[in-house]
Amino acid sequence: MATTALRKPEPRAPLVLIVDDEPDVRDMMRDLFEGEGYLVESAEDGQDALEKLESIGRPSVILLDLMMPRMSGNAFLEAARKKRPEMSRVPVVVITGYAQMMLAAQAVTRVLQKPVDLSALLAIVRGYCEPRGAGASLHR
Repeated sequence: MATTALRKPEPRAPLVLIVDDEPDVRDMMRDLFEGEGYLVESAEDGQDALEKLESIGRPSVILLDLMMPRMSGNAFLEAARKKRPEMSRVPVVVITGYAQMMLAAQAVTRVLQKPVDLSALLAIVRGYCEPRGAGASLHR
C-alpha cells in the first residue's frame, strides 16, 4: 500500500501594489521589487487601482502617489477602504512630490518625498513583508 504525502502549497510571495501616474516611476519600482522576489501589480491612477483590487485581492503593501488624474491617491484610499474594510490593515507608503500635504486623515503608514531613495523604499517594504521568491510577477 503506497502512501501519498500531501504537499503544502508554496507560499505566495508578498504582493506590492504600485499606484502612480508616471510610467517610468511604475517601471522602476516594478523592476526593483520583482528583482527582490515580490509579486507586483501596478496601476496608473486610483481608478485603475480600484479596478485591479477586484482581481488581485488584498495586497501586502501599497505604494501610492497622491496627485493623479481621474482619481487621486486620497480618493483611492477612501473608496478602497469603504468598499473593502480590510484594506485599512494594508500598509500604505505614500510617495509624492507633495510630502507636506496633511495625510493623517487617511491614516497612511509612511510618506516619502519624490525622488525617492530606492534603498530606503525597499527597506520600508521589507519591514512590512519579506519576499519569498525571486523575479515573480502577476502581469504588466
